[in-house]
Amino acid sequence: MARRGVWGLLLVDVVVTGGAGFVGSHLINALVAAGREVASIDTRHSGDDGYRVDIRDRDAVCAVLERLQPKAVAHLAGIADARIAREVPADTVEIGVSGTVNLLEAARRAGCRRFLVISSVWVHDSIRACPGHGEAFEADAFDHVYTMTMAMKEIAASCWSRLYGMDCAVVRPAPIYGPGMWPGLVLANFVRAALAGEPLSINGTGAAARRFVHVTDLADAILRILDAPEATGAYDVAGPDLVSVRQLADLVCAEIPGTTITHLTDERRTGEFTGDNLPDSGRLGRELGWAPRVSIGDGVRQYVSWASACRG
Repeated sequence: MARRGVWGLLLVDVVVTGGAGFVGSHLINALVAAGREVASIDTRHSGDDGYRVDIRDRDAVCAVLERLQPKAVAHLAGIADARIAREVPADTVEIGVSGTVNLLEAARRAGCRRFLVISSVWVHDSIRACPGHGEAFEADAFDHVYTMTMAMKEIAASCWSRLYGMDCAVVRPAPIYGPGMWPGLVLANFVRAALAGEPLSINGTGAAARRFVHVTDLADAILRILDAPEATGAYDVAGPDLVSVRQLADLVCAEIPGTTITHLTDERRTGEFTGDNLPDSGRLGRELGWAPRVSIGDGVRQYVSWASACRG
C-alpha cells in the first residue's frame, strides 16, 4: 500500500512493472513480506496499488512515477514467451525496448536512481569476453528477436547509468518455474499433459540441460539486489541443479505414475537458447550471500501439487 506524502503524492519503495505476471506477482509478495511499500504497473489490472498502464505510453508512465516517487523500479514487463516473441517481433521490440527506455526516462525525471532490469540467460549466447573491459554483445550473434530485445534492454539501462548516474542492475535468470508459471514453459506443458493422461512431448533428444530456478528463489535474488545500491552490472540467477529436459520429464513421470514420453522436432524452436553458456550465480553469492533454496525435485513436486489443486 502506498503512503501519502505532501502535495498529494503517493510514495512507494518499489514500482514493479509486469506486477500481474508470473514473476511479478511473486516478487510483489516477497517485497510486501519484507515490509516494502509496493505499486504495480501492468496492462492487466488496476486498483489501489495497481496502475493499468501500457509502458509504450511515455506520458502515462511518467505521470505514474511522478505521482508515486518510488525509490526503485523493478522492470519485469514484456513478452516473456520466446515463441510468442518470434510470432510478433515488432511488438516484442516495441514493448521491450521502447517500454524500457520510457521507464528509465520516467524514473530519471521522478528522481528515482535505482533501476533493475530483468533480462534473460539467453543473452549469454550473444556475449563475448573483452579482456580488461568485461563483456560485450556480438552484433551478428542474435538468432532470435527475444534475445536481441533482452540485450537492447540491458544496453539502455547501461546507457542511462553512464549518462545520468542512475544505479542500474541487470538480472539474467535461468529458465524460471513455479506456481503460476507461463503455460508455454516446459514444466507447465509436461504437468498439464500428464494430468490429462497425455504423453510428454520432448523436442529432440531432451539432452539440453538447464539450471531451472524456482520463482521464489528468483524473487529473493531480486530483493537482495534492489536493497544493495552498490550492486550494479549483470547478475546471473540460476537454480542449484543442472537438469536435462529428459530428466525433468522423468521427474514428472515419477510424480504422476503412468505418464509416457514421446519425442518430436519443432522447427519453431530454432534460434532459442542453446545452453552452451550456462549461467553462473557465483557473483550473486559472493557479493550478496544469495543461494538457491529449492531443489528441482522439491520444486517439481510442489508444482505438481499446485497444478493438481488448480484442476480441482
